[in-house]
Amino acid sequence: MSVNGSLTYQVQVRLTDICRFKNSRHEGKINNEAYKYIYSFNTLKTYLEVNNLFIKWCKNNCDCSYVKTIDDLKIYGDEYLKYCLSKKQSNWTLATKKSALNKLYGYRSNEYFKFQVPKKLRKDIKRSRDIEKSLKRFDINSDRNYKQVVFTKCSGLRIHEIEKLRYGDCYFDNKGNPWVHVKQGKGDRKKDVKLYVPPEEIQFIINVILSNNSKNKNERVFQNPNRAISTHTYRAEYCSRVYNAEKRDLSTLSRSEKVYCRKDRKGEIYDRKALLTASKMLGHNRSTVINSSYIY
Repeated sequence: MSVNGSLTYQVQVRLTDICRFKNSRHEGKINNEAYKYIYSFNTLKTYLEVNNLFIKWCKNNCDCSYVKTIDDLKIYGDEYLKYCLSKKQSNWTLATKKSALNKLYGYRSNEYFKFQVPKKLRKDIKRSRDIEKSLKRFDINSDRNYKQVVFTKCSGLRIHEIEKLRYGDCYFDNKGNPWVHVKQGKGDRKKDVKLYVPPEEIQFIINVILSNNSKNKNERVFQNPNRAISTHTYRAEYCSRVYNAEKRDLSTLSRSEKVYCRKDRKGEIYDRKALLTASKMLGHNRSTVINSSYIY
């Protein structure tokens, strides 16, 4: 073994060394240094997996007799990405793999690796690819799963946000609207999320929030949430609820207040303000991600 350790070990050391979990990625962008660092554990986990696949491919397809460090392999990066394209991997997967390589070697986009990821089109998105497999382990009629599904539809929370939600985080505002406070959302950002609840589910939500009076504020609302559910599906339903509740009459809006879809969704028009509200509730803070990834 090399004095530098195995190639897999070198990947782990380098990526771990550039982790800045407690730092703000937004501030990193402002300072033009976000490309250097990893700001979340999930990103680290993904990039470890992706770069180790790259290492494995190099060992099987390239002359590695002279290789001592992972830096000796970067010359194969573009060739590897072309190989992945030939295997008909999705454009989103290709973008992730290129980003992982850039992060491993400390480059900005297209600074070293010249492979151009094909355009990502909405029509090519594949959602819930493992849903049939997941549903075999998921009974929506069970009391635990039903409550989780209802709450996700009403709140749009991600699974890790559901897992960390405590009774003390649930409250009513002065108008009687139900809200939850998320202490650690995407990118470790805090947010307050309004619950959008249809009449048939309002009593369930009221019971959850009123439990504040009888339960420990630090007790988790969901003790053991089921990760097998298709969370994105229910977040998308929440998004539609928010948009439909907040949208204004398009005929009364100026052109700048509207969003006009293009390409495969040409002809669709949305209220920009309502899209932004839905985006903020979902933790994205930009309207474009809503009409591209949630309203479908």
